[in-house]
Amino acid sequence: MSFEALDLLERRVNEAAERLAAAREESGVLRARVVDLEQQLAAAGGADSAAWQREREALRKRVEKLARRLSELLEA
Repeated sequence: MSFEALDLLERRVNEAAERLAAAREESGVLRARVVDLEQQLAAAGGADSAAWQREREALRKRVEKLARRLSELLEA
């Protein structure tokens, strides 16, 4: 293996390590955000949660309807 190839490999390993470190840091930030949002949701109580569930269900039905329609168009 030439020194040039070794230099290239070393550079790529260092770049990958930097990206991995950044991804780990971002993951920690996102995990903390999820915990915060879960606490906010729990604190919001049942009424907000029920409204959110209704909205989620309505959205799910609309998306399923659109998916069926697209499927029908593809089959035609």
